[in-house]
Amino acid sequence: MIGKSGWLFYTNQELTDQNRGALPLSDQWLLRYKVGFESQRKWLEKRNIKHLLLPTPDKNTLYPEYMPDWVKWVGPSRYKQTLDYLSATGEPYVNVLPALQAAKARNERIYLQTDTHWSCLGGFRAYEALMDEVDTLGLPGVKRLTEADVRFTALASTPGGDMARNLLLLDDILREGLNVECEIKNLPDLTATRISDGFIAKNPLLQRQQQQRWQYRKGDGEVRTSVLLFRDSYSHVLIPYLAVTFDELVVVPRPRIEFDRAEIKRFKPDLVIYQFVERALFWVPRIKRDG
Repeated sequence: MIGKSGWLFYTNQELTDQNRGALPLSDQWLLRYKVGFESQRKWLEKRNIKHLLLPTPDKNTLYPEYMPDWVKWVGPSRYKQTLDYLSATGEPYVNVLPALQAAKARNERIYLQTDTHWSCLGGFRAYEALMDEVDTLGLPGVKRLTEADVRFTALASTPGGDMARNLLLLDDILREGLNVECEIKNLPDLTATRISDGFIAKNPLLQRQQQQRWQYRKGDGEVRTSVLLFRDSYSHVLIPYLAVTFDELVVVPRPRIEFDRAEIKRFKPDLVIYQFVERALFWVPRIKRDG
C-alpha cells in the first residue's frame, strides 16, 4: 500500500483492517491466544526453562500518520486487544511498544519507509526492552550490549527495501531517505552453524536466512546460558545483538504462531524467547506436542 511521503505499508494477512480495528478479535479468540501462550510457558517452567513472549508491532502501529487518508480507525487493533487481554489476565510478555514510541519521539528512524521491517536501530531499542526483562531472570554469563557497544551511522540515502523491490524492482527509484547502519564494536569470537547440514559460516552475523535454523556459539568455553529463539523475519536485526549477548543462541524460524516442543527437547535451552509480529494475529496459535 502506497502511503504518504514515500512510505510503503505491508497489507498481507489483512493487516490494514487488523490495525485499524475493522477485524476485532472475539473474546474466544483472545482466550485462545492466552491459553496457547500460557500452556507453553507452564510446560517450560516445569522443565526449569525460562520463557519470554515478544510480540512485535508492525510499522502501521508506529507510523499511522503516513498511511493514506482513506484508512480510518474504527476501534483498537488486534495487537492492542491482545496485549490488553494478556495484561488483564496476568499472562506475562515483553512490551517493546513504549521503548519504540520513545525512540520515535526522539526522531530516531525505527522503521524503514520502503521495507516491511524496522531498522537495526529500531531493533536495538526492542533489544533494550527485551534485556530489561532478561536482567530479572538471573541468568549467568549474559553480556548485555549498551549504546556504547554499537556504532550507529546515519545514511542519507540507500536503495529501497523489500516492498520497493516487490514493486517491479523499483528499489533504485523508491529509496530510503533516511536509514541507519549498526555495527557491533569489539565482536567476540563467534561461530554460526547451519543446523540442517553442519555448514559453518565464514561471516556468522550475515547468516540469517528466513527459512533456516542456525546455532550461534560465542567462544570455545562453557555454555552458561543457552537461548532458543522462535522468530519471524522481524528478528533479523535482533539476531546479531542476541548472538553476542548469550553463550549460545539457537534460531528457529516460525512464520506463524506455532510452538514446537521437539525443538526445545532437542536443544535444552535455559531460556526460550518467542517473537512474533503483529500481523501474525491473523492465525490461531498451535502447539506441536511432543510429550
